[in-house]
Amino acid sequence: MSQPTPTFTTTSPSSLIRLLQGITPLLSSFTTGLSLSLSVILVPRLLESPSPLILRQWLSAFHQGKKLIPGLSILSSLGYFLLSWWHFHPSGGSSTNGRLSKIYLLAGVATLSIVPYTRIIMWPTNLKLMAKEEEFSSWGVDHVLVTEEEEKGAKYLVDHWGLLNLGRAGLVGLAAVLGLGAGYI
Repeated sequence: MSQPTPTFTTTSPSSLIRLLQGITPLLSSFTTGLSLSLSVILVPRLLESPSPLILRQWLSAFHQGKKLIPGLSILSSLGYFLLSWWHFHPSGGSSTNGRLSKIYLLAGVATLSIVPYTRIIMWPTNLKLMAKEEEFSSWGVDHVLVTEEEEKGAKYLVDHWGLLNLGRAGLVGLAAVLGLGAGYI
């Protein structure tokens, strides 16, 4: 009796695809954690400080986050779109591959949707915070007294930004869950 010869099919994922299936959800999970930490850890600590300091520290964190989070999100969405393309079979591949393609596509769209979310939902608050920080910094270092209304206004804006940022973290978190879940289909 002869041993059956192993056959190779085009439907088995290559090493690169397996790597993407592991790294892409990991990357979006990391991005979710990073974004969540801004709302859950940073914002409450900022709210303990006086308004001029809150705004200066928020602006610094904003500029750091702007350098990192969009790039990580774009990399994640590219990974999800590549996985979706890989699993898409227009000639009628298995139904599992069709489902995987849709799940990865949805994960890519969810990740990329932080861009319009930020521009439409968060940007007005970002602009108000930047304007208020510029106003406070124009007073100079010696000016540390702010009115109660100014104090509440700055704290409200930072707190509001933290709540809005939870939505952005939720979008990337949804992508991470979809990407991880697709690995079990």
